[in-house]
Amino acid sequence: IYSLNSVPLCALRVGAAILIMQKFEIIKLLELINKYKVTIAPFVPPIVLAIAKSPVVDEYDLSSIRTVMSGAAAMGKELEDTVRAKLPNAKL
Repeated sequence: IYSLNSVPLCALRVGAAILIMQKFEIIKLLELINKYKVTIAPFVPPIVLAIAKSPVVDEYDLSSIRTVMSGAAAMGKELEDTVRAKLPNAKL
């Protein structure tokens, strides 16, 4: 409940646009990040893992992402390092 309220409400309060997917599909997510130049990415750990492990991620320009937020479960050092390599412009 906290993240459902805090993330969208804070974004709307400062005038940011919000991109919400009805269903997670990695290709669609990557296309939307590319199209809308997403800068802040609040991801749940399974999506972080999908980004880290999927070879298709390298086919997309994700350089617009400045911040990746993830919660609800620990990521672990190895996963964090992999995400940093895939998204070098982003702070985790």
